[in-house]
Amino acid sequence: MRWIVLVLGVLGGLLAAALGITWISDYNRLQATVRELSSAGADLSALSGLVRAAYVLLVGAVLGLAGGAVALRGQGRLAAGLLLVCPIVAAVMTPKSLVGSFLLILAGGLALLVRPPVQPAA
Repeated sequence: MRWIVLVLGVLGGLLAAALGITWISDYNRLQATVRELSSAGADLSALSGLVRAAYVLLVGAVLGLAGGAVALRGQGRLAAGLLLVCPIVAAVMTPKSLVGSFLLILAGGLALLVRPPVQPAA
């Protein structure tokens, strides 16, 4: 179970970071259009939430790796916290982020099932 959480955490972190990079590059590419819409008085609150969520998804790559490594050591609850913080925060900002962070949610759920290693009797 520990190895599954590690693999899902790493893959989930990479997927979340890829989505975050895509959103940031799209925003930077369309920045002139965003300025025009902003000066015209358009409501861009959804776009700003999307950009903030993109940066949170970038952090998800580090948290996915860290959470997987902690799960490998047998600390399931701590690993679950590390793995679930990114998807939850990003989903509060924009629910679309769950597309790229579902593997982190799966890894976090499975991390709750990780038990500490059995210590040999002395």
